[in-house]
Amino acid sequence: MKKTMQFLRLISILSAVFYAQVSWSQTTFVLLRHAEKQTENPRDKNPDLTPEGWARANDWLKVLQLPQVDAVYSTPFLRTKNTAQPWARAYRLEVQEYLPTAKSPLDWITLSERPQTFVIVGHSNTIPKLANALIGRDFYADYPEAEYGSVLVVSGQPGSWQHYKINTEPFKKTTDEKMVN
Repeated sequence: MKKTMQFLRLISILSAVFYAQVSWSQTTFVLLRHAEKQTENPRDKNPDLTPEGWARANDWLKVLQLPQVDAVYSTPFLRTKNTAQPWARAYRLEVQEYLPTAKSPLDWITLSERPQTFVIVGHSNTIPKLANALIGRDFYADYPEAEYGSVLVVSGQPGSWQHYKINTEPFKKTTDEKMVN
């Protein structure tokens, strides 16, 4: 019952965000930390995703069910590119690179008058900073190293952003249990 309530809350939040986007010509940023990365070789500065990471990257499409995505962005690392790839493939887009040192998505994205949705994949220390830059204050802290299931959604217009942190873990666990049974 608790998982069902968490899932319904997630759907409710996402519905509100995307209804607002369509109704008020708002822009939505879906900010994802890359999925689980390989850690066997500590000297590898550009590791790929683990099998769990590949599964999570694909699961986010099912969990978030975005009606439209206008662009997909990733830092130039293998783990972020591979997390972004399912989005690009599903919406027939190319993954565009940005530098992890970027201060704000508005440094490389030009907003238009029509509603837009951008998926941006980054790192545990960059995704919260990008969200904070958009909303204009330090609200989100860096993610703990083991936190992969959070999604930050920032929607609105410059100067009037709404923001949410969604934990997709309960839905993923429910999905995994159904796949096993």
